[in-house]
Amino acid sequence: MRLADLGPLPLSIIASLVVTVVLLAIRIFVMQRMQTQRQRENRQETERQNSLVSAYRSLAGLFSPATGGLGAGLIAADALDQTPPG
Repeated sequence: MRLADLGPLPLSIIASLVVTVVLLAIRIFVMQRMQTQRQRENRQETERQNSLVSAYRSLAGLFSPATGGLGAGLIAADALDQTPPG
């Protein structure tokens, strides 16, 4: 039995299925590429945010109310360095 002996309707159904499978494979490939790119961008954004948070935390320690401002914090740190051993 040859493929041409099936008739026009089964041939069009088979052709439609082949085209559908090919297009679906292309769509899956493109979606995976997009997902990989988004994951990479999200990872980079998370790294940027983490570095900003750590920078803000280190700066916030200098201006905390417990030290009385930037100058008082530096003076207190100098005083700790000058304590006699004992």
